[in-house]
Amino acid sequence: MRYMVNVKSAIILPMFYCFLLGYISYLIYDNNHQNIDNIKGFGLAKRSMAAEVNFDAVLLGGSNVAYSLSAQQLTLETDNFWFNFGLSSEAFTDQNYWKYIEETIDEARRSNIEFVVYSSILPLKSGHILSRKRSHQNTWGETPLGFFPSLSLAHRLKSFFNNPSNLVYQAPLARGDFNFENKECNQNYIARFEREMDEIVLQDWINSQLKDIKRIFPNARIIFVVPSEFYGDKYDREVADLMNNILKNMILSTSSDKTNYFSQPIFPSKNITCDSMLHGNLEGREWRTKLLAEFFSDI
Repeated sequence: MRYMVNVKSAIILPMFYCFLLGYISYLIYDNNHQNIDNIKGFGLAKRSMAAEVNFDAVLLGGSNVAYSLSAQQLTLETDNFWFNFGLSSEAFTDQNYWKYIEETIDEARRSNIEFVVYSSILPLKSGHILSRKRSHQNTWGETPLGFFPSLSLAHRLKSFFNNPSNLVYQAPLARGDFNFENKECNQNYIARFEREMDEIVLQDWINSQLKDIKRIFPNARIIFVVPSEFYGDKYDREVADLMNNILKNMILSTSSDKTNYFSQPIFPSKNITCDSMLHGNLEGREWRTKLLAEFFSDI
């Protein structure tokens, strides 16, 4: 009996140590290879490009701005020179995003900005505001080394074999716009409708965002934009109108007369979206940007 126990121990312990070594090795590899979509390269390229380009108006927000608004088009269709500072997931926390903006645009340039368009999906996503407050991710979505990987090995292998060479975020175009070259706009996403319904959470978030924008861009007029999304038959117009009115009243009652509110209409067709219900493709970007330019003509 003792012999059998010793044999099992001789087999199990080496297997356990091999598994532990392999798991620790993968944790280290995963921690050093978190940016598979080139989010960091995209953000740093915008920083370098912004230092070489003149602009007096900025587009701020997450991937809905990166994909679906064009600074180049706005420069052609308005009286200002624009730059697109849209980052994936709005840099994953509010603190990350505002720090990125402050480090990218120096104080003198920020004081000369005439218009700030801030387009965020957070009011459109239930619980997303609070989840960002709990996030430990950095500006590029990377997490500290821990007991669990950021991506499972199976997910990483699937991503590699499905599209080994396609970066989601390629080097941006002029004025920070998204580069759709070689980007496959797979429209097989699942559309869903939701809103942040907690008015206290919404009000606190609005107060914080407007305070930071005014601090960073003290002389700018702020355009708070609710971005377009595609919902298909999931769209609930009654709830959308209700929360839109609540959000508008919160923003305009909180801010000065140098703030405007613009809720963009939903995407009229899935055909002008890309890989997400909130990402326009080339046609969708042109459509959203044209509506924004028209809004400016009335200011």
